[in-house]
Amino acid sequence: MAPDHSTSGPESPEHRAKLFRNGGSQAVRLPQAYAFAGEEVRIRCEGERVILEPIAPRTNDRGWPDGYFARLDELGPSAIQRPPQPPTPEPDRW
Repeated sequence: MAPDHSTSGPESPEHRAKLFRNGGSQAVRLPQAYAFAGEEVRIRCEGERVILEPIAPRTNDRGWPDGYFARLDELGPSAIQRPPQPPTPEPDRW
């Protein structure tokens, strides 16, 4: 369930989040009320603000990214390299 951020702003109570290091990156531990669904967010800056936005999944009902098959068609047969197949054996004749 996506969080409702509509109540955040000047009228809402201020929340704080902890900063920590994860490898060479800085990370933010968001309170549960601000949790995002999925594994990635879009990040951008506006002045001194850092804005995190959810990224909607880009897959179709079969689990392939939108436009995947159209892009393969654009690239043509050379985009798919298939290993050589052994010859099909002749059926036994009796």
